Amino acid sequence: MKDNNMDLPNPLEKTYKMLTDAFPNGIEDNEYFPLLGCLYHFMCDENLAKVIAKFTKKDYAFALNDVYRSASTDKPSKDEIDGIKTKLSHFGFDDWAKNIDIPD
Repeated sequence: MKDNNMDLPNPLEKTYKMLTDAFPNGIEDNEYFPLLGCLYHFMCDENLAKVIAKFTKKDYAFALNDVYRSASTDKPSKDEIDGIKTKLSHFGFDDWAKNIDIPD
């Protein structure tokens, strides 16, 4: 699944928009796994990978592998995740997290 320009269902588009608003120039390497760790608690692996693949222009399979890594070998610290939550809070994260209803 290489299509990084895939259409996303509306709830995933909202997530994608939040990310593009929060990181208009893309995401820095040091924020990548903390971002995955932050969103991991709210989304299933596959949906998170779809959004990340589109956002980073990575192949879906690589994005999915990174999602798995963010929950295991490259698990970010609570402080790193909290830093991402703070950054995202300026772009609707709190409402997004309360109202997330992402299809399987």
